[in-house]
Amino acid sequence: MYIWVVFDLAPGDRYKKRYVLPGGFIPGPNGPKNYNSFFFPGVFHLSALQREGLVVWDAHDQQLHRDDPFLIIATADVVGIADVNGSAGHHARLGCRLMCKLPGRHKPGTGHYYPALLWPSDWDRPGSNHEDIDINTVSGSDDKQYKADIRLILSSKNPNQHARHQRETGVSKPCVLQGLGRILPLPRCFPGDLMHQPVINLCDLLLSLWRGRMDVYGSDKKDTWDWAVFKDAGRWQEHGREVASAGSFFPSSFGRPPRNPAEKLSSGYKAWELLLYIYVLGPGVFYGVLPDKYYRHFCKLVFGIWTVYQRSVSIASLEKANLALRQYVIEFEELYYQRKIDRLQFVRQSVHSLTHLAEESLRCGPLSGCAQWCMENAVGSFGREVRSHNNMFANIANCGVLRAQINAIKARIPDLELEPTPPHGEFPFGDGYALRARDTTRRLVSNREAEAIRASRISNGSVQSTGSISVCRWARLLLLNGQVSRCAWKEKSGGERVVRRARNVKVRIPR
Repeated sequence: MYIWVVFDLAPGDRYKKRYVLPGGFIPGPNGPKNYNSFFFPGVFHLSALQREGLVVWDAHDQQLHRDDPFLIIATADVVGIADVNGSAGHHARLGCRLMCKLPGRHKPGTGHYYPALLWPSDWDRPGSNHEDIDINTVSGSDDKQYKADIRLILSSKNPNQHARHQRETGVSKPCVLQGLGRILPLPRCFPGDLMHQPVINLCDLLLSLWRGRMDVYGSDKKDTWDWAVFKDAGRWQEHGREVASAGSFFPSSFGRPPRNPAEKLSSGYKAWELLLYIYVLGPGVFYGVLPDKYYRHFCKLVFGIWTVYQRSVSIASLEKANLALRQYVIEFEELYYQRKIDRLQFVRQSVHSLTHLAEESLRCGPLSGCAQWCMENAVGSFGREVRSHNNMFANIANCGVLRAQINAIKARIPDLELEPTPPHGEFPFGDGYALRARDTTRRLVSNREAEAIRASRISNGSVQSTGSISVCRWARLLLLNGQVSRCAWKEKSGGERVVRRARNVKVRIPR
């Protein structure tokens, strides 16, 4: 399926269910031979709106308003992006999703190329024997070069010539989006990937290396893998329990905490869990476990990802992140690949993509605003609405039509979208704050607590009391950002039940 996201809305609103517009559904289970035949109706409709204008009623000004839609970005996962932008795919000689001109190195016995910067010292065959590439020369896409590549592809007279041109350019076909009049120059409308490559693909690669689960080729031996610290099943199980035990320290606003990877990694482990596991818990749970050189190397990755995931980031921070991520990429090859052709498969596009993340954040703005989280959430949302597996793809398409109709009605009649009602017993006390879940009786406080209350009353000009002080406790506090903090009294009242910690808040006092 594909969706439309309205970027005129703020990031806090544009990804809500009522604002995500279903675009189309591609039936399965096998992929179609021509994806453009499914994209064309939606793109054609957008092209017509760009030419004729989208006339809408402005209820505030009480007049018609003409809008001219502009397609600012288009994105997909690593496999799907090749069908959208017409690239040759991530296993091609020029396999970067941003269509940079970094040539890959051919893995013997396969049809795959890998974006290794360093020349394998034990291999001297065409396809892999070009000189070392300076990572500082790697840059993003070039729209002028892309146009020249398209012309070369279209000039192909037979399949063999097309395959040769595809290998030289990294482009397999023209993009259907070229027919749009209001769009960023191709391929600059395809931004970097902040979800699939650095989270799903790269984390899977790192865990496979550290667990010693990668396939071995040629003369390579797993006994020489000093980074495979979790190849022992007992140590991996112990590590998994340690990760799971940290789940209670993630507030509920963080979403699903990472489960035990030793038990759940291969059965429905979510991308969000991987993000929290590797990039949040990782610096703690891998400390003292990974050898020092690998741990220091890993921390550079964490620093870079933390920076590019921010919704507001300075240019100076992006420059530091760019330096750290590029150091990580070249050191990854030195530590793991080690110029050995039998380990060339370690250097994947998920590693190479790190060289572009900071520059893409500078070019497109924070990539967290256009990552694939919304798309994956839409897939799950529509999947949960399918009640029958009979004619599953027809059912999910009907769910999409119904969703579009409901959203259109709510847009025309906003009163149909009911405001959420506050919980029973909530006590708002101004500025967006509210208390919830009150204690049943008043209770005496300790001497130190009483002193603090008296001092607060004096500072506020209230009458000082000298007797004992009793209070009625509140369990929860609604904060301005929508999060709910809890007091220790309420969290500890759960007994043996594991409770997500929510009693640590950040307080900023203006100077």
